[in-house]
Amino acid sequence: MAKKNFFDIIIRALLTIAGLVLIFNLPIVWPRLVLPETDKTVKPGRPPNNVILPASSLTLSGPPAPPTPDDVIHFVKTLHIHGISYNQARQFGPEAVPILLELLVDPENAPYAANIVVTLGFIGRPEARQPLLDYLTQTKGEVSLDQFRGLTSVPFALSQLSHQGDSASLTFLLRASDPSYWNNHTPPWTYNGQRHKLNLYHKSLLALGLSGRPQALARLEEIAGQGGLSSQEDGDILQQALELNRRVQQEGMAPVVSPNPNLPPAVDMLDAVGSLADDTNANTHLQSFTVARHVNETGLTSNAQVDEILNKATEIMQTVDGVSDISCCIYLQRSGSLGSFSTTDGVIDTGPELSAVFNIGSYQVKVVPSLDYCGGYNTSIIGCALVGNPKNIILEYLGNTTSNGILWAHEFGHNQGLGHVSDSSRIMHNALTLSGSNQMTQAECNAWHSTGYNPGDAIGPCPFQLTAGKALESTAIVTSNAKITYTLKINNNTFDPVTDITVSDTIPISAAYIPGSAVANPAIVTLTNFP
Repeated sequence: MAKKNFFDIIIRALLTIAGLVLIFNLPIVWPRLVLPETDKTVKPGRPPNNVILPASSLTLSGPPAPPTPDDVIHFVKTLHIHGISYNQARQFGPEAVPILLELLVDPENAPYAANIVVTLGFIGRPEARQPLLDYLTQTKGEVSLDQFRGLTSVPFALSQLSHQGDSASLTFLLRASDPSYWNNHTPPWTYNGQRHKLNLYHKSLLALGLSGRPQALARLEEIAGQGGLSSQEDGDILQQALELNRRVQQEGMAPVVSPNPNLPPAVDMLDAVGSLADDTNANTHLQSFTVARHVNETGLTSNAQVDEILNKATEIMQTVDGVSDISCCIYLQRSGSLGSFSTTDGVIDTGPELSAVFNIGSYQVKVVPSLDYCGGYNTSIIGCALVGNPKNIILEYLGNTTSNGILWAHEFGHNQGLGHVSDSSRIMHNALTLSGSNQMTQAECNAWHSTGYNPGDAIGPCPFQLTAGKALESTAIVTSNAKITYTLKINNNTFDPVTDITVSDTIPISAAYIPGSAVANPAIVTLTNFP
């Protein structure tokens, strides 16, 4: 009887709760309990008896907390070298869409426009469609390179909305797959004085393929069956679109839009963390690079800019930025003047175009207006290189010198045999932040020193030494009571401060020091012990 009363109470309680749900429409969320393993043997079909679990041993799991605006902003303002990660962007829900749309219309966020547009696409919410189309069709006037990359990323974003089931996005891409559409609906913006109708037509074909939708495949096959394409480039784009559709169908979206184009590192760089501030390598190695820009690339135009980037990359590698960072004795410099090339249209969005630019043997670093293909198609890619190959790098030009410096060092690291690491403070992490992504371990530094792939010239002992020199300001004949001015010049050839250094010089016989005449420029040293 006691057992019956007990179960009656339980049943009545459950009915009461059910009644509350029906009357007041109150939701009941049953937390999932994760029970620790027990060594008691449980017979099939019977629950374990007399298992008493302390409350502290129970854990509750549920949906993750929604991202904050700061999370979203940090994500799109990070430089994702090989493109925005599909899986990471998909973690953002609908609450991120208005945040991203607000960022997109703010001119200060132009450097991140492509990242914002691509992330909106990956989230896949149909409410982003019309604002994206408005951004593409209502932007006016001459746009910057950053805006150009964002605007031409819109078809890519629409491919993702279409893939997630937004039929209106698919309808737009089907219409835009006819070149006459862009002749009749030319957006009111220009980049580098051009309307880029052909570029948008090509982007629409690629987006159809990337959508993975059967209607898109049928349209692409229809275009292929009609023949009469106006150029070899049109044919390459169409074949790339068909290939993208096939891959999305077979592999899913993530491997196609977020590939890892690099081989695994030969050394487990995740565990090769040192604690020495100074490079243990015996020599300083000089790495020289021939650099060229595509004729349509308007951001990088001078030797001085190239030197600034390589100098920043050198500084990043030589400076100690954390307890696990070292001062790596590598020096990067330009070889010859900045060149130019006209291979392809400079918008790299197919495998053949990527190969054509990689095959330009006269230059090692090639800077293009837009890099959208590197083992996979993604309009937020900014760099591409092959692991363990002769110097051969394709890059976009970024407006910030520090970003360029980290990006160039990162891609050269691939040439030296290094793969990606998970530690976001390291140069070889696949996403750059200006406040980090600037550290390296001794094992990584050894790869930059390595002569296995791209041998550098040993230019002196490591660590760098100070240099000092003395020069006479005037070559005039010295007469009695004449004033003679000497300049002592001391160079710190590292990017880290050097302290507690004493430099001495002896005044020549028959000369005397004029009190108070010595001046330090800049005033960072103490002048003592005169004469």
